[in-house]
Amino acid sequence: MVKFYEVIGETRKEILATRRTPIQPITDIHLHSKLEKEMGPNSDITYVYVFSIAALFILLLASVNFINMATAQAFNRMKEVGVRKVLGARKEQLIRQFLGESFILTLVAALVAFLLFRLAIPFYNELAAKSLRFGQLFTSSNVLLLVLLIGLISLVAGFYPAWFISNFDPVTSLKGKKSQVSSVTSVRKGLIVFQFSVSVFMIFSTIVVYRQMKFFQTKDLGFDQDQVVAVKLYGRDMWDKANTIQQEFQKNSAITNVARISTLPGDRFGTDMLTPLGKSEDASQLRFMWADENTLPVLQIRMKAGRNFVRNANTAHFPIILNEAAAKALKLDSPIGQKAVSLGDTGEIVGIVNDFHFASLHTTVDPLVIVQHPGQANYFLLKIKGNKLAETLQSAQSTLAHLSPGSLFIYTFLDEKMARLYDSEKRVGNVLNVFAVFAMFISCLGLFGLSAYAAQVRTKEVGIRKVLGATVSGIIVLLSRDFLRLVLMATILASPLAWWAMNKWLQDFAYPITIEWWMFALTGLLTIMVAVLTISFQSIRAALMNPVRSLRSE
Repeated sequence: MVKFYEVIGETRKEILATRRTPIQPITDIHLHSKLEKEMGPNSDITYVYVFSIAALFILLLASVNFINMATAQAFNRMKEVGVRKVLGARKEQLIRQFLGESFILTLVAALVAFLLFRLAIPFYNELAAKSLRFGQLFTSSNVLLLVLLIGLISLVAGFYPAWFISNFDPVTSLKGKKSQVSSVTSVRKGLIVFQFSVSVFMIFSTIVVYRQMKFFQTKDLGFDQDQVVAVKLYGRDMWDKANTIQQEFQKNSAITNVARISTLPGDRFGTDMLTPLGKSEDASQLRFMWADENTLPVLQIRMKAGRNFVRNANTAHFPIILNEAAAKALKLDSPIGQKAVSLGDTGEIVGIVNDFHFASLHTTVDPLVIVQHPGQANYFLLKIKGNKLAETLQSAQSTLAHLSPGSLFIYTFLDEKMARLYDSEKRVGNVLNVFAVFAMFISCLGLFGLSAYAAQVRTKEVGIRKVLGATVSGIIVLLSRDFLRLVLMATILASPLAWWAMNKWLQDFAYPITIEWWMFALTGLLTIMVAVLTISFQSIRAALMNPVRSLRSE
């Protein structure tokens, strides 16, 4: 037997020798660390990149709107450009003029954005669970970045319209001929497709994130977390009187059962070696949890084989219950009744429980060893019945204050603790919702302007068609179909990219949802419906106009 334990010890030393202590800069922990037992929940640098790209696309959408409207309204400035060219203005001077106008508009927009952001800070802090202050923005690096951003957006938004307008022929411009320019029309259509492609991407991403979060909320975790309150064992006096406190808690008629447990579901369980007796080659590093005989009933964890722990069991070896994953890891065909060694002590496997998700759904169920040892417990688990949670907790606090006056009554609801495992994904979903709304709003704002301009340009055409017998519905279809084709094209082009991106995101979860066809259909339907509502206002207005007024228009 001594020789056997020496083998166990050597095996343990070999495994420990292969471990390496990870070293990383403290500044990298919050966004880059994915280690266990961190000081608090970390964020992920990936989400920073995602939000930065989304914000960049929002700026591009606004720039696209400016380009589209500037080129659409360019013909209204034809005579101005013609006069300036006749008076000696060079092309470079005209480009500088229109770029200057773009810069002024962008600067005014930046000032308005600062004001809106100042008002929106409380909403942002609530949305992102942050405590950002307005003054924090005014660092030297942020101010420099803002100046560069204003200059870049001015250049991006203003260069093409400036170049396009400065290229007008002075003779044609002075005559006021609004000749069709196929190149600018193609660019404008391409920009509309780009705008709505971004909107489709955002809407589809929002739907997928929502469905994944809904899956988290509805998936059966294999244990009951409702109406379960965890009370922290605080201080030596509370530990010494744990049995008495547990008995007093159970006297409360609103508390159906009280258990003691070392680690709560939702926390990362510690690991240690467990070796089947006589099978040192099957030693495995498993997660451990110490509990009492009430833990499985309180959490309603289902037994697959064997039995639960027994109170005050008279046994030579400490009782062990494995989950299914642990039984597979130890390669035990008939585990019930077998002995296993951990830290030099021998235990007996008395039961097997069904796998349950004691960690987040980002990972599969790890092998877990449950040991009957209430003395190692850090929490009481109170299963409370009825709707009198506040009164029951107040009564439990009074009981603890009476039995252990120096202890603190620190508690948490188990379902809330499990829900906090997905706070990061919830915030991503909330921010994506906002980005999707902004993207669609900006895209529709541009579409509204372009549809109004198109209706204005075709006023006489509409009047002639109505005189010749065209119906209102026919006119609406005529004015809307070109735009709707572009929206439909954007939906078709963006869908594969959105599918690829969300598939990559779902790979971070051990239990991802399946992207189904109806998600694409819903995205397309929402996009087209909003586009139709945007276009139809101007189309209906033009179709209902008196043809006499239409034919008199210039």
